[in-house]
Amino acid sequence: MFKTNIRELTLRYIVALSLMAILSSTAYSLIRIVLHKQESDAPVINLSGRQRMLSQKLTKEVLLLVQPSVITDRMDDRQQLENTLQQWVRVHLGLIHGDETLKLHGDNSEEVIQLFREIDPYFRLIRTSVEDLLKMDMKTLERLTIDSPLVQNVLMASPIFLEIMDKIVFQYDKEARVRVEQLKKYETFIVTAVLILLVLEALVIFRPMVNKVKRNFQALSEMNAKLQKEIYVRKKAEEELQKAHQDLELKVIERTRELQEEIAERKLVEKALREKEMRLRAITQSANDAIITADTQGKIISWNKGAKQIFGYEEKEVLGKSLTILMPQRYRERHQKGLDRISKGGKYKVIGKTLELEGLKKDGTEFPIELSLATWKVGDQVYFTGIIRDITERKRAEEALRKAKEVAEAASRAKSEFLANMSHEIRTPMNGILGMTELALETDLQPQQREYLELVKQSAENLLMIINDILDFSKIEAGKLDLVEEPFDLRETIGETLKTLSFRASQKELELVYWIDPQIPEWVVGDAGRLRQVLVNLVGNAIKFTDVGQILVRVFEQKSETAGQSDTRTWLHFQVIDTGIGIPEDKQEKIFEVFTQADGSTTRKYGGTGLGLAISRQLVELMGGRMWVESPLPEEIVHFIQTDQQVGMGSVFHFTVRFAIAEPSLQKPSLQQVESLKGLPVLVVDDNVINRRLLEQMLLGWEMNPTVVASADEALTQLSAAPRRFRLIITDGQMPEIDGFEFVERVRRMRNGKNLPVIMLTSGGRPEDLARCRTLSINAYLIKPVTASELLDVILRALIESSERKRPASRKPRTSRTHSQDSARPLEGVKILLAEDNAVNQKLAVRLLQKLGCSVIVANNGNEAVQLWRNQNVDLILMDVQMPEMDGFEATAEIRRLEKSTGQHTPIIALTAHAMKGDREKCLDAGMDGYVTKPIRREELENEIRRFVSVDKKAVGVHH
Repeated sequence: MFKTNIRELTLRYIVALSLMAILSSTAYSLIRIVLHKQESDAPVINLSGRQRMLSQKLTKEVLLLVQPSVITDRMDDRQQLENTLQQWVRVHLGLIHGDETLKLHGDNSEEVIQLFREIDPYFRLIRTSVEDLLKMDMKTLERLTIDSPLVQNVLMASPIFLEIMDKIVFQYDKEARVRVEQLKKYETFIVTAVLILLVLEALVIFRPMVNKVKRNFQALSEMNAKLQKEIYVRKKAEEELQKAHQDLELKVIERTRELQEEIAERKLVEKALREKEMRLRAITQSANDAIITADTQGKIISWNKGAKQIFGYEEKEVLGKSLTILMPQRYRERHQKGLDRISKGGKYKVIGKTLELEGLKKDGTEFPIELSLATWKVGDQVYFTGIIRDITERKRAEEALRKAKEVAEAASRAKSEFLANMSHEIRTPMNGILGMTELALETDLQPQQREYLELVKQSAENLLMIINDILDFSKIEAGKLDLVEEPFDLRETIGETLKTLSFRASQKELELVYWIDPQIPEWVVGDAGRLRQVLVNLVGNAIKFTDVGQILVRVFEQKSETAGQSDTRTWLHFQVIDTGIGIPEDKQEKIFEVFTQADGSTTRKYGGTGLGLAISRQLVELMGGRMWVESPLPEEIVHFIQTDQQVGMGSVFHFTVRFAIAEPSLQKPSLQQVESLKGLPVLVVDDNVINRRLLEQMLLGWEMNPTVVASADEALTQLSAAPRRFRLIITDGQMPEIDGFEFVERVRRMRNGKNLPVIMLTSGGRPEDLARCRTLSINAYLIKPVTASELLDVILRALIESSERKRPASRKPRTSRTHSQDSARPLEGVKILLAEDNAVNQKLAVRLLQKLGCSVIVANNGNEAVQLWRNQNVDLILMDVQMPEMDGFEATAEIRRLEKSTGQHTPIIALTAHAMKGDREKCLDAGMDGYVTKPIRREELENEIRRFVSVDKKAVGVHH
């Protein structure tokens, strides 16, 4: 029976397995076909998506190649562009034709093939354009711009390529999703078939088989129960015996293993201890420092070679001896107290610290040592280890350094005193030369005499500038030049600075212009004086070395990658551009060295000390920036200035400065001033493109409506086409073909041009120009470059005069250099006490003050000044600082002491040749109220006196 059941069961089992095998093979084949297709889809979708990224990267690298952030990176950018192109082409061709390396099958659907046909022209255009760029040499690449045809081809084709590539990726993704859905259907079908097969097998095959097995199992169970009963009795005894035997064997094995591990561990520990001891001994014996170990009794138990070299004792001489033999007598009592404290369980306060003490050598010599002390334990026993270094040489070096520092500080003080004295001694006679020359020029002179005196004045001013440069350079070298941080109007500062140089430029018929990016804040915080000094040096050099063309000062913001929206500082990039003789490349760094120019012939032809550029670079570096030069002019700058003149090589001096942005309240002009100008139509006529941009920028800032033209012909055409359109004309004076005066003559002859307000700008005025301005009823005649405030003022005045019809034909036009006649004696009636010991300076100061309308009392020293102050009622005191008998500081202190009893205060202005750092503060701290440096300038002196004298000529304060 069992044999028949086994045969039947085997047959049924084979049938069930066969059905499962057939179903599984079919399912596997279907799924394998779909999965194979899906596996080939993954690299296709991945690489087609990557192709978009490579296309964008290709475009970006083309732009980097033609506009690199750093010129020296262009070779790297070119190599990177070539690698990207190769990857991009390979992937594109692989997607179309297949690529075994990239696992691309190339078996595309009709829809994908059609899309590749659409994208092919743009692929070829981008590929050929980039390959043409890569074939160019580096010089050709440097001249390329973003407007180059090859770059434009890439920029035009790239977006279309990306758009079609998106469609290809979408089609690939769509086809992959269709296959996923197909796979899901196959899986559902297979799972359903398997479930149905399992149910059928369970009902038809396994259920009858299980029933038969049950019956056979019951019969076998009854037979097995009888057999097990017999076996149980026999095995029980055998199991007990076997268990006892196994327990004994396990105990023996375990104990043997424990003994072996204990022995091995002990050997490893002993080996490690021996190695550690050998390393420590080797380190100790090879150290140059003394390493000494002692117990709590202060007995030495170890001594290395370094200790022998430092103290002179052999090891056998000191082992077991007290540590006190190594220290001077004055330390021994304190050392013993520390040991007693430790033996009682306390702490030794020097443990873990590094001390500088004195040691005692074997020969009794004391020497400086550096001691580091540590403790360690072995069981309950505490030991000390000290590391001792002989610092005799270090102490000698420190002493030498201290003495050298004292010598250097003394030399620095002597240099500062020398500079202060030199400044005083030079400025005192220079004050007399310049002052007396100015006074002489105000008298009636013959033309030849006036020419000679003007040459004297110019030479003296040049000498003073050289002296100031030398003093500035010395202060920078000594580290005694500090910068001032205060708000200032950037545009006004640059405009006023260039205005002081406009006369020099006009003498050489050079156009001096400036351009400031409109995005730059009006007010910034920094040292306006030092910025002005750098600009004067650079622009002065540009004028000196340029014979034809123009000088341009250009300012724009240099964006920082780390700057955020809340950043309160801005980097400004200044460019001083000239069309002059240029600078050879091998000389471009040397010109920033002290007393250096491009070559000797330059010095002979143009003159100069070679200090200006060196000082300018150092000032810029003090302000946190840098300075460099380019020559000849880069193509971008030539394009910007748009000059048609025959010019030299040209050069551009760059420097960067970081300024804080001033408070927002300072940034905008008063709205009341410009309210009436909104929408006002203005005609601007200037042949210089930079001037036109600057004027247009200013007028748009006041919400006016400017029309800008480049010639008088264009302007006349505009006026003829719309006679009543314009309310104001701003014109250049010097223009080709038709100059400014001829243009205004034609305007005045026009029907509506007779009363039209006109403002004329000129690079250099001539004496006869003012008469022509009066004849032509020109409202204002300004010297370029014009500042915004200056232009706004004359526009408002011109419009007011026009509206009120108060402009007679013979009225003198306003100019930027004309002073009011009411200010001939602006300080009439002011009584001043002058304390000055130098006779020349006395005469100069007295004459200047008398021309201002003041009455003057003269004191020859401090004593006379105090006595005259007590006996005379004066409005103000001009106090020289250096005088015999009693100097200006002592005289001021005495006057202030006497004033305490009366509660009165007389203003005192320091009149000194001291112009070094701290001199002003020293005068103010001494009790003086103001400060004027020599050489004395009339305007500066007048302004300082006005600070303390009211309009009715009474001093600000109470007088005795």
